[in-house]
Amino acid sequence: MRLGLYILASIILMVAVGIFVYTINPSDFSYNLMGIQILLPIAVWITIPMFILMVASLVHMMFYGTKNFFKFRKWESDSDSLNNALYWSILNEPKPQRFNLPKLKETANILQVSNIKVKGTVDGVSEKLQSALNIINEIDKGECVDFKDKKLAHILSKNNPL
Repeated sequence: MRLGLYILASIILMVAVGIFVYTINPSDFSYNLMGIQILLPIAVWITIPMFILMVASLVHMMFYGTKNFFKFRKWESDSDSLNNALYWSILNEPKPQRFNLPKLKETANILQVSNIKVKGTVDGVSEKLQSALNIINEIDKGECVDFKDKKLAHILSKNNPL
């Protein structure tokens, strides 16, 4: 959202409408509010509702912008949790993960109890998932993998087939 541009355009519009109304009718209008008499040009009375509408629309945009920000933050957190769940499922060591979004929680909970066997090569995945795939490929080729170097020696359980 470009709130600065919106504010600038709104102010320019209010000034333009105010000048236009003032050129047509430069007279004043008086309003009595609780015993206080307010005397302003008609152009100002026309621009006051425009200003109130601009402020209300700014509050509206800020509210929904903040709401979307927190929703996006939840999505990023769930994306990291999904990445971790996939990592541990590839390593045949599924672990419980916490998800915030209900739709993702429904489908991703299966990763807590399943193992993933990847056939072939996969491109365009995160570095963490690629390292897990490399470990599995090295083991499948019969190469010796040092889990201490990968910092997995104490994390993997004793009955893990790897």
